[in-house]
Amino acid sequence: MRILADINNDEIHLERITGEDVYAGVIEATPYTVRRYRVTDAKKQLATLGCYFYGLADLESDLETAGSNSDVWPTPERWEAKLVKGSNVLYVMWYQEGGDPIEYLRTIVSGINFKERAVRKEEQDDFY
Repeated sequence: MRILADINNDEIHLERITGEDVYAGVIEATPYTVRRYRVTDAKKQLATLGCYFYGLADLESDLETAGSNSDVWPTPERWEAKLVKGSNVLYVMWYQEGGDPIEYLRTIVSGINFKERAVRKEEQDDFY
């Protein structure tokens, strides 16, 4: 189990990390609808106790900049990590293209206050 450090330099354990190609199995979509869905999903995740979505501002900016006529598809890599400390858990989600996801996660976690965002394991359904 890897150990990461949050903004308070508390040790947080990486229990699980998974990545997926979000376009696998997609039959019909446009770059715009994908971007719009990502913003909606990110807001939903941020509103869920024990979940943190990294990069909402970037997603919103990308949606606005690309507009509805863009034919450029956003990055296909979506990552999810389960972080634990004692009986507390935090799920972190983000999009990334290329690079080492664990190092990217290390950067994300270094800016998070784990104690403020995490919930007790019993309070969070294990949806991963």
